[in-house]
Amino acid sequence: MSRKTCYNNCSNNGKCEKSVCTCLDGWFGLDCSCTEKCVNGGLCLNSQCNCPKGFFGNYCEFKGCKMNCSGNGNCINGECACKKNYTGEFCEKSFCETDCNGRGTCQIVKNEAICLCKTGFTGQYCQDKDCDPECKKNDGICDDDRCLCPPERTGLNCKIHQCKNACSHHGFCSDNMKCVCEDIYDLDDCSLRICKNKCSGNGVCNTKT
Repeated sequence: MSRKTCYNNCSNNGKCEKSVCTCLDGWFGLDCSCTEKCVNGGLCLNSQCNCPKGFFGNYCEFKGCKMNCSGNGNCINGECACKKNYTGEFCEKSFCETDCNGRGTCQIVKNEAICLCKTGFTGQYCQDKDCDPECKKNDGICDDDRCLCPPERTGLNCKIHQCKNACSHHGFCSDNMKCVCEDIYDLDDCSLRICKNKCSGNGVCNTKT
């Protein structure tokens, strides 16, 4: 705008005098484009009130933060302090913390940012290495790419069945997954030490000696 002209030529709703619009009755603003006067220090230009920080609304009539910080932040002195994983002037944008550690893609699902992890990684931010799918299929628990097997399974990705407590190392596991205990051990996991042949019924078994 040159010094001899006014904003938008006063929108044909006023008279330009020394580069300042003098608006006709019923028109307001720097370019006489608003039919209502902006309040609380707002300035009208291009038929819109431009509000100062801390005010919003069609005519800057409301005090606070625009869009109420989208419900994702707190309004402090006219500015939005966004909650975790939200950004933008009005906390309207969601983002993934740590950018998914470079191991996944950040996607917005139902207005919430989530990490879609690459194969081999898991966790809220793809921070953990994942186990082979066979691990979970065989009731194993993945602990940072290590497959921890339940008592009845062993081997790579818990693929191998085994007897309870590995027969306490006092027997062997039969094909029907039952422990066959050594002569002086008993119970389903061979954990109880007994006397051979149970003393043939002619004595008292003392396993402490």
